[in-house]
Amino acid sequence: MDRLEVYIIPSFHYDLAYLRTFEEYLPRVKYIFLRVLNLAKECSNYTFLFEQAFLLELARYLIPEHVDFLRELIASGRIEVASPYIQTDNNIVLGESFLRNVLIGKEVVESFGGKVNVLWLGDVFGNNAQIPQIATICGLRYVQFSRGLNEDPPKVFIWEALGSSRVLSYYGDYGGLVPKELEKFRKLVTQLSKTLGNRVLLMSGGDYAIPDRELPKVVEGLNKHLRDIEVRLSTPASSFMI
Repeated sequence: MDRLEVYIIPSFHYDLAYLRTFEEYLPRVKYIFLRVLNLAKECSNYTFLFEQAFLLELARYLIPEHVDFLRELIASGRIEVASPYIQTDNNIVLGESFLRNVLIGKEVVESFGGKVNVLWLGDVFGNNAQIPQIATICGLRYVQFSRGLNEDPPKVFIWEALGSSRVLSYYGDYGGLVPKELEKFRKLVTQLSKTLGNRVLLMSGGDYAIPDRELPKVVEGLNKHLRDIEVRLSTPASSFMI
């Protein structure tokens, strides 16, 4: 078997209003922001995904004293920010509304010195046939989604939409846990490699998940003991979407 490359993407999922109000979530979101920045200071190869551009405007409000450092991390690629501006249920919104959502998200990321390659639709209930077309119009190269299908397609595939637009797509979870035990980790990535090939993606995070402070040490330990698997912290555009 070829050497497996495992790309771990730390992230957290933000629901604008779910179980709690927008205001009630703000202290936890601020704590998550600060944890991400502290981990980036402590570990030179730490990476993170902000899956919605709206989070950058929220950072301006919650942690204004740290925005310059956040900009540095985004410009360097250690923090990747995806579009849209905010996730919606994409099978019920108008096409023009969705298009503007993606474009506004792209503009916000670029205002922070970032470049948007990914349309990240991790927790939207339904996807319409024009998504690859809209992604292409907006200059995005990749699409991720995890809901809306009655059966599982291949994890990575070319999604051809209306107007013959074609975009590389990844169908997989927007969150998850990284096993810290060697055999559990090996079993999981070996199973995923059956559909992903020798480049395996693992998410680390979930709904309002606090970033795992031990993850960089876990990655270091896995690389020390697994000779046939290379593990690294990553972002979407530099892992399965290249």
